[in-house]
Amino acid sequence: MSDPRPLSRVRFLPETVHKRDIFSETLLGHLAGRADLPVVRRKLDGMPRYARPIAGWLARREARGAGDRGPPGADPRGCAP
Repeated sequence: MSDPRPLSRVRFLPETVHKRDIFSETLLGHLAGRADLPVVRRKLDGMPRYARPIAGWLARREARGAGDRGPPGADPRGCAP
């Protein structure tokens, strides 16, 4: 049985850290109850205050560039809660 909540409200379960630096942490995982749907999450909350403007800019730039990739029906932003 699938979860009736929107995908943006389903819990993210991390599996692998792809990158961690001063600007962000990028994780690969899946959504609870949807192990068949891989999701990439970029966390911007653990960075120093002075790095936030550039980190936000980099994240938006990357999201725009990823808009044409991914499996059909996938969120091109790679977002998860």
